[in-house]
Amino acid sequence: MAEPTPKRKPKRLRDKLIQIRVSEAELAEVAEAADRAGLSPASYSRQRLVGHEPPRAVRRPPLDRVMAARVLAALGPIATDVRELGRRQESAAPAVVDREKLDGALAALTAMREMVMKALRREP
Repeated sequence: MAEPTPKRKPKRLRDKLIQIRVSEAELAEVAEAADRAGLSPASYSRQRLVGHEPPRAVRRPPLDRVMAARVLAALGPIATDVRELGRRQESAAPAVVDREKLDGALAALTAMREMVMKALRREP
């Protein structure tokens, strides 16, 4: 008995190419809109051009830019506190840990984690 032949993938339905020229500003606008929709620029453009529904599975979750800005803003003070704690450990004096600052840094890290999880639409 002969071995069964492996199933071949069907040919791509989308085998035609449309090319357009856009300005730098237009490209940035399309990329940002696609990012907000959680689509690739090509999928977003196809949806807008032809009216097709987006794919069922989104490649990447849309980024909440306000939430990401909050996370970045929170990183500065944490980095400063951790750097300061590290300098204290390196000094010749006995290691004294500022417990309040360390607790504050840990609380800030926890808050950042929650913000990132919320931006990614995941449960903490």
